[in-house]
Amino acid sequence: MPALSLANVTGIARSLDPRSITPSVRVTDTPTVTRVAVDLNPTRNTDANRGGRTDLPVRPDDRPDRSDRPDRSDRPDRQEPDTSRDLGNDIASATDVRLPFRTQQSVDGRNDPADFIAFTAPAKGDVFVGFSARDGNPSLTIYDRGGGTIQTLVTGEDDHQSTIIPVAPGEMFKVGVDGAGSQVFYALRTHFTPDARDTISSATQISGRQFNVGATVGRPDDPADYYSYTPTADGKLRLRVDGHRSDIDPNLVVMDRNGTVIGTAAADDDGLSLGIDVTGGQTYIIGLTSPVGQTVAYDFGLSYQTTAEAARVAGVAGIDTTNG
Repeated sequence: MPALSLANVTGIARSLDPRSITPSVRVTDTPTVTRVAVDLNPTRNTDANRGGRTDLPVRPDDRPDRSDRPDRSDRPDRQEPDTSRDLGNDIASATDVRLPFRTQQSVDGRNDPADFIAFTAPAKGDVFVGFSARDGNPSLTIYDRGGGTIQTLVTGEDDHQSTIIPVAPGEMFKVGVDGAGSQVFYALRTHFTPDARDTISSATQISGRQFNVGATVGRPDDPADYYSYTPTADGKLRLRVDGHRSDIDPNLVVMDRNGTVIGTAAADDDGLSLGIDVTGGQTYIIGLTSPVGQTVAYDFGLSYQTTAEAARVAGVAGIDTTNG
């Protein structure tokens, strides 16, 4: 056996030190990581998020738009009235409100026999007042500043009444609802519409495809209402005018910007309608006047359709779109 030297012993000791051992690792397979995209926005509802499938239930944002439903905010619902604000119980203590104003309230024949509000007109124009009741036969009366009666509306169960009154800047009005000694739930809605201009040169401009307004015309300081409309392309302009809850309709005339008459419709008791072909970029003036020399409340509606749109709608049915 050969003799061990100090150098040999040191080398053996080093070889047995685990710190000096370098491990040998052999990788035989590399794992695969799959990334999964998670949509953290639950309101999104696209075909991509549904894997292209169309048979899955839709989320609320895919449901049809109901914004075109009629506004029934002036009709009382089947819930309790708004008790967050108690209205004045007589004309002297009428509650001051700003327009537009709407509320649902109740009156009874004992502790709260009537409700009163007061408002001041912000400018020359018209105020719409809509009123309906769930039950009973309440009445609504509009008063001037001094307490004189201007108009009274009486409504029955699930009935709706409304009126439009002309107003001057700073003019005050009061509105009272009386339950006729019974407990009644009612809804009230009021809003202000600025007066349409009284001359052709300053006609109130209309934009968009649809326009509707309720107003009055015929008082001494408002002999006529003029509106102007400029279509974006050749098409069809349809106009409709009715007396607001009245058999009296205003006269209707359509002119170019120079005042040349293009079409007219005389007042009658069944509403007025008029359709005219229009040229894109040309301004048309629509004038409304009272036929009886007194104030007339009216509902005016305008709709516009391009020639191409009208042809697509009527083409299959063979409808003649040249008539009103």
